Amino acid sequence: MDYDSDSSDTYADYTDEIIKELKEDSMLRSVYLFKEYISHEPEFSSINNISSYEILNMFLNPKKTKARNLLSKQQIHMFQDLTNSLFNEIYPDEYYNKVAEQITSRVCV
Repeated sequence: MDYDSDSSDTYADYTDEIIKELKEDSMLRSVYLFKEYISHEPEFSSINNISSYEILNMFLNPKKTKARNLLSKQQIHMFQDLTNSLFNEIYPDEYYNKVAEQITSRVCV
């Protein structure tokens, strides 16, 4: 068998569903690494009690109300690194503070 051949018999196409699952898995791994990194910050020491899936949803759907400035510049940078990894985008600081409020309110429950 010729393994260098590009025939369609040799390669299988990924379905849209598989591509979606692979992308979600990659996003969840990024959130997991973020959680490990930011859990060293005192305000986020209990973040590992929240699932990566739930945190991903917080980033996808931040709360609608105006946020207080909770995050330090270093923490903003950590949040920016995550959204750059997830969405290839950097958002205004208010976005990160909104997500941080959701996380801290969930941890304190």
